[in-house]
Amino acid sequence: MYRILIISTLALLALGCQDPKDKYLEEFGMFINETELDLEEYTDSEWAEIEYSFAFFSGEEFEKHGDKLNDADRKQIELYRERFKKLEVKRNPVENLLKVIGF
Repeated sequence: MYRILIISTLALLALGCQDPKDKYLEEFGMFINETELDLEEYTDSEWAEIEYSFAFFSGEEFEKHGDKLNDADRKQIELYRERFKKLEVKRNPVENLLKVIGF
């Protein structure tokens, strides 16, 4: 019983001590993955919230951690942005036609 308590406590400490930059990258990735999985389920108002969250991760949080990001981190964030752009097009191809052709 004490082993489980000690292991759980150590796991929580490890998560709590996680580098903020790494936590940002992990949360951004989980957001993109969940959005891809549930894309067909979102209502228009839910999608508006998803777009707001994406803007937060892609903009405000990116700027907050920007000076700590290395080239691999920046490349990963760009991949997240590209994946989200594809989700936008998939969700509404007519409105996002310009994104499809690269404008």
